[in-house]
Amino acid sequence: MGYCRKDGKGRITTILITFAILIFLVITAYASYKMIYEDDHSMRDMIQSRNFSAIYDFYAASNPVIGGRSYYGYENASITMVGYLDPSSDSSRFFINEIFPQIEEDFISTGKIRFYNKNYITEDDIKKRNERFIYSQSQLCFRKLNAEKLYNFYFGLFSIEAADVLGLADRYGVSKDELYRCMEEEEFEEISRT
Repeated sequence: MGYCRKDGKGRITTILITFAILIFLVITAYASYKMIYEDDHSMRDMIQSRNFSAIYDFYAASNPVIGGRSYYGYENASITMVGYLDPSSDSSRFFINEIFPQIEEDFISTGKIRFYNKNYITEDDIKKRNERFIYSQSQLCFRKLNAEKLYNFYFGLFSIEAADVLGLADRYGVSKDELYRCMEEEEFEEISRT
């Protein structure tokens, strides 16, 4: 028989974590579908022909190709969790600060999954150079300057405002000047691919 707190907070927390993970998975699946559908004509043909078993086989048998990019966790983890998160979003901040620590403890630290982030950024964000642009550009530059501590920096982004990215970089071994110079030189194409 399992332990259950009398006040019900344990059950509510479990339900909230499960719900957040389900939402995360649905959003990730939708984003993957859109990227694959737009880029892969064979996938488009499968969808249009309603070959659902082939689509299921494609998703069930594949692990995202992250092409040598940095990830958080063990290299030999059999599952790659891709996070499309926005450090300026309250729901993403909640996920990273409240739910992700449990995922890290149960799955990442045990070698079952590894985590990879994709920047949530639009062309409009790039044109306006808004918060999402600053967060994305700072991650790209930090990876170039100190890839080993990228995820320390990345998780720290969810606790600060965009105006404080230079100070955050300084905490993890990249000088404010180095990050600033890199951020001034980065181009749109590389940001949109990260």
